[in-house]
Amino acid sequence: MTQLRSIRIGCQDNPDSLFFIIHGYGASAENIAPLANAFTEMFPKALFIVPNAPHPHPLDPSGTMWFEITELSEPVLNKGLKEAVPLLRDEIKYYQEFYKVPSEKTVVMGFSQGSMIALALNQWGKTVANTIIGFSGGLPFEPPSCDKNVRYLLIHGTADAVVVPERGKEAYERLQKAGCKVELKMIPGLDHAIDAHAVESALEFLQRESL
Repeated sequence: MTQLRSIRIGCQDNPDSLFFIIHGYGASAENIAPLANAFTEMFPKALFIVPNAPHPHPLDPSGTMWFEITELSEPVLNKGLKEAVPLLRDEIKYYQEFYKVPSEKTVVMGFSQGSMIALALNQWGKTVANTIIGFSGGLPFEPPSCDKNVRYLLIHGTADAVVVPERGKEAYERLQKAGCKVELKMIPGLDHAIDAHAVESALEFLQRESL
């Protein structure tokens, strides 16, 4: 049974693929759900699932979070990931079993804190998504290995002052070192956001990878 409140967009009658869009710290499913509209034309038979994080943001009652970020140290971030990742893995597996869609036809996209979760998703258990796209995120640990069937795309703005570009480059290097199939796209002048150039990069990647 699904545990998270989610927005569902697209094909709900025998979808051929699943897209999960994971929002960032202090945001909500409603904030990021419009991103799905950029992909529905290319994937008309896909179901887009946008889950809402389970915890209220301590300073903004309209926002939510996957885990609290008291500081940006790797131990704190890893502790939060180990709480959030199993919840998302269970959510993905629920929909995969319900719609009979395999990991090969499952895409996970995340922004900021959601990107961090997406990049860590396959590291603690069997692969649940073969395509991972991270917008403006980092990876606070070095994966020991990588499923060679999983492809990663990291997209980061060069003017990001929230999750600085170095974090995106570090995530790329860590995934590459683990043997992952990973690409990094830096968007000149982009701050902590997803713009048309970032979306275009994601679409090109998905088309090239023949989801």
